[in-house]
Amino acid sequence: ELQQKLGTGADRPALEAAAAEAAQGLQAAAQAEAEASDALLRLTALWDEWRILESKRQVQRDQDARAEVLEGDRIRMIQGRKARPLAGDLDRQASILEEGKALRATQELSKAELVPVEAELHQSHLDAEATGQREARLTQILQEKGTLEHQLTLWQQTQEVTAAETQAQGTEALALARLAAAEEALRNATQSVPPAPEGPGLEASLALLDGARQGAQAALADAELARQRRDLEDQQIEAAQAEAEARDLAEAAQREAALWTQIKDALAAADLAQTLQPDQPCPVCGSVHHPHPAPWPEASAETPVRHQEALAAQNAARERLAVAQNRRKDLADRLSALPFPRGLDPEAAERERAEAQTRVDTLGNWARADAAARALCAEAAAEADRARAAAREATAARESWTARRKAFAETVPQDPSSRLQALGTEEAALRRRLDTDRQRIEALQQTRQTLATRIEELEKQLVAQRDEYRKLQASLEDAAAQDGWTLDEARVARLDEVVLRGLEEKLERFDAERQRLAGELAALEAKFPEGEPRPLAPAAQALEERRADRLQKAEAAKEREFALRDLDRLDEEVRRVLGQKEAVDAAFQRLVPVAQALDGRNTKNLKLTTWVLIQALEQVTASATQRLSSMSAGRYALKVQTQGSDARRDWGLDLSVIDSYTGQERAVGTLSGGEKFMTSIALALGLADVIQERAGGLKLEAVFIDEGFGTLDDQSLDRAMAILHDLGQHRSVGIISHVPELRQRIGSRVEVVKGKNGSTLKVG
Repeated sequence: ELQQKLGTGADRPALEAAAAEAAQGLQAAAQAEAEASDALLRLTALWDEWRILESKRQVQRDQDARAEVLEGDRIRMIQGRKARPLAGDLDRQASILEEGKALRATQELSKAELVPVEAELHQSHLDAEATGQREARLTQILQEKGTLEHQLTLWQQTQEVTAAETQAQGTEALALARLAAAEEALRNATQSVPPAPEGPGLEASLALLDGARQGAQAALADAELARQRRDLEDQQIEAAQAEAEARDLAEAAQREAALWTQIKDALAAADLAQTLQPDQPCPVCGSVHHPHPAPWPEASAETPVRHQEALAAQNAARERLAVAQNRRKDLADRLSALPFPRGLDPEAAERERAEAQTRVDTLGNWARADAAARALCAEAAAEADRARAAAREATAARESWTARRKAFAETVPQDPSSRLQALGTEEAALRRRLDTDRQRIEALQQTRQTLATRIEELEKQLVAQRDEYRKLQASLEDAAAQDGWTLDEARVARLDEVVLRGLEEKLERFDAERQRLAGELAALEAKFPEGEPRPLAPAAQALEERRADRLQKAEAAKEREFALRDLDRLDEEVRRVLGQKEAVDAAFQRLVPVAQALDGRNTKNLKLTTWVLIQALEQVTASATQRLSSMSAGRYALKVQTQGSDARRDWGLDLSVIDSYTGQERAVGTLSGGEKFMTSIALALGLADVIQERAGGLKLEAVFIDEGFGTLDDQSLDRAMAILHDLGQHRSVGIISHVPELRQRIGSRVEVVKGKNGSTLKVG
């Protein structure tokens, strides 16, 4: 059958070629799937950038709307800047009225302060090139920050995948820890298997226990044998006394019978004498002379009766003597047949049995503990298998997240946050430096102007305070007029320096944001010259098609590989089965003669089961022969036939009878009815003895015999009853019979009495 499944093996090259072709197709499909996956990732990144571009366009529209709102602040700032130069004069005009006499000291001090201001202003003009470089660097930083912010979005997505990978690594670590714990539990369970107790094993201990039990039973049987011998010896003494009494009675009865025989003979002679005639021959001796004829005795009337009674008494005494002799002989035979006790110690045998039982119990406890430990090992092994499967699943999940993280890492290899933060820090520093430089220059210019004006004013005021004030007034009016203002309008346009600086910083930040946003929009729009990217769905569908194609080709490759493996396995299985078949055939050929011999096909035509039964039947026959010999006065003995009589196949369970009167062996079918009954009783009792012996001391407490006594003569009945009476001393014997003679011989009986209303029981 396996060879039919396997075939001739001619398809192996075709299978190998198909497997190689499937492997090449699988490799090509995997490459196509990888390319489709890369294309989908690139298109997904473009869509992310497109969404960022759309969001920044919306921000630009929001800034345009805000610019209209800030236009009023811008006008206030411009007017405040225009009015800023007049602030010193106005303050000076107010201070002229307060300073008074301190004008000269203030003038000297102002001249001294003007020297370092001029020097710093000169140095500021020298640093104008560095300021231009800082402004160019600020523009470059704004452009680079736009690119980095886009990369930061991609990096955050990478971090989400990395977090998922970390979580998968934690799950994998937990699964590996569970696997390690399960393997440790399996090792502990294996080590918990209890070692076998020293000494013989369970089977050997059971054998020792059986031997100890048999020894204890043998000791009990030996004690029982000693008791039986004592009982038989006591019964033998009683039987000898009964035989002596029966012999005395028989001798007395014989003398009494002889006496009455003589009296009877005398009466016969006297009767003959009465018939004698002179010269007539005697019918006894033939003599014709009769000198002394016998006289007629006086007891002639009762002599025949007394003679019959004496003969009956003589017969009864002889039978009693025969029964007593048979009983004594039977007891002697039983005593001689009974083996002598070996003097075994029942207590020592019982101690040995108890020790063997303790050993068996100990081994039983160990076996149960061993089974429990092995069950624990099996459970731990199952848990280890489950933990191993969970670890493989967790590792596969972690490897999937790792692959996705590596795909993102190729697009954004590192975190741009630090670079973006560094650029932000540099941008803030540049803005602070530019603002500081601008504010410092403005402050220096204002200080220089203030000092110059103060010096001029102080100089004028030193000449004529009133003229200086009027000139200052005229100067202020002229300055305001140059800007198209009146002096009052200039005062209104003038802003507090803190407010003015706040407006300047606010508008500068807004302008910087618009400039930065414009740079970012220019960079992003350069990436989309054709507008919105192509849709994602076709690329995703293409990836799914490539994946499905790869899975289909992987399945085909596995099928080809499995087909080759099945072919190899079937080859090996055919070789193994054929080898096993040859071994089984050889073993079968060796066992055929043994089976035929055990089935009876041997030189004796005897089956094994029949031979075993013959051994048991011989024991039954040996035990039955003792009782049959007693019941038949030593005439009959039973024998198992050792060969077939008609060359038939099944034989060996036939019995024959040895008749000591003829010295011949004959079939049991030739026995009379009473002899067959005695033989049946003997066989039944012999079977009971063998069963009791083989049952390890089990006693058969009762025996019931149904009918058959009506076929026995008086002597056979006496012998049978003597055997049953002796048997009744060790067990209960029940007899079921309709023979009236048995009622006189059985003291305890239950009679069934028939009546009109049914049968009743009568205990007597």
